[in-house]
Amino acid sequence: MRHLPLLAAALVASSLRAQDSARVDTLAPGVVHRHLWRTAFGAATGPWELHVVEVDLRRPDLSIEAAHATGRLVGRRRTSDIARALDSAWCGSGRRVLAAVNGDLFDLKTGENEGNQVVAGTVLKAMPTTDSPFDKVDNAHVQFAVDTHGRPLLERFAFDGRLVADESVLRLDGVNARRGGAAVLYTRAAGATTPRDSAADAARGARHEAAYTIAMRRGDTLTLRRVAAARAGGGTSIPPNGVVLSVADSAEAARAVRARELTAVLGFKPDRGPLRTLVGGWGRLVADGAPVAARADTAESILERFSHNRHPRTVVGFSRDSTTLFLVTVDGRRATSVGMTLAELADAVRALGAWNAMNLDGGGSAAMIVRRRLVNVPSDSAGERTVGNALLVVRRERRADCPR
Repeated sequence: MRHLPLLAAALVASSLRAQDSARVDTLAPGVVHRHLWRTAFGAATGPWELHVVEVDLRRPDLSIEAAHATGRLVGRRRTSDIARALDSAWCGSGRRVLAAVNGDLFDLKTGENEGNQVVAGTVLKAMPTTDSPFDKVDNAHVQFAVDTHGRPLLERFAFDGRLVADESVLRLDGVNARRGGAAVLYTRAAGATTPRDSAADAARGARHEAAYTIAMRRGDTLTLRRVAAARAGGGTSIPPNGVVLSVADSAEAARAVRARELTAVLGFKPDRGPLRTLVGGWGRLVADGAPVAARADTAESILERFSHNRHPRTVVGFSRDSTTLFLVTVDGRRATSVGMTLAELADAVRALGAWNAMNLDGGGSAAMIVRRRLVNVPSDSAGERTVGNALLVVRRERRADCPR
């Protein structure tokens, strides 16, 4: 008799899931797609249409990866096209894209993402504060990461780099970041050359640049060897397998660009070790099981019209034991699915099982792809929007008919 309350609770939970799920589809062992309609989450009422992909992170054949639209910092493509491009290379790579969602907020003109970005262990963009034109105060937004052991993380990561040259240490302020600070590294992700100094740059003092090849890469540490002498004014060619170091006009910085060999450490704080994936967002929703969306307004300088109004949303989160990942989209701006505030979204993803969760880009960008098919209904009248980057659920497998 003591087990009856537990049995009753299990039956109620099972009934609710069956009632709220229009369809449950197993995409592969350890990956499930749920299509849900809900009229209420807690005290809030909808209606809402949601898509949820659950991933068992304990499976060694599954990974969560980031991809930029073009492989560079600029350019936009639809989430479905980003996923399809990787999936089309399935035979050669042995990697199958099972699902995808849109990623970080981005510049609508250029497609450059606002937050830090690491793809397959390579830092595409890094800076101490998020590159957002909407922040009331410069700060680091919450970001989703996967470390080299496949563990999911949510932190307000800030770039924390350094350069070591001739036993002296110089702070490294960013990778492919906007000019400013003592030292910035530029890679080919930023283009073929570094930005040229503007009149405002020149007024702040000359900057000097030198090109280096990457002689060795070990985790987040690069050994750099100089291949071109220092020059001023920007516009320096970036080696295909190398970087350009751009430094402010100071004696310490000048010594750095004259060094024949440098060690660059591309770290982040808090230090969670080398990261394989890093994608930005705006607004932590759940922290260790507690809803924190209300605090995000102040902590991450979120605009009230962004957090307090109902919009289409995209979420990434994971379970208490970090073994289950959740990708969620909530449709909005239509009668059958009205969108959510960040507070409503926090309650919803907690009910779905997320112990930690953050808000990705939403609005017209919100998109979920399952097996190459767009499954949600984007709010833009033109359909699926082109975006800057995406998060992908990837399974390592090979087709039987692939050439060997």
